[in-house]
Amino acid sequence: MTIIHRLLDAIAAILITATMRLSLACYRRAEAARWRRGKLRALDQRRRS
Repeated sequence: MTIIHRLLDAIAAILITATMRLSLACYRRAEAARWRRGKLRALDQRRRS
């Protein structure tokens, strides 16, 4: 029983860390895209005026 519990705990920890890393990577990618879009928009506004 204890060995199975330890295995389950290890699997759960690995899954949690993996999902956290994935969500962080996705969030960073979205932030970078948003920042790039904002920069492009600012450049366009400067060019127009």
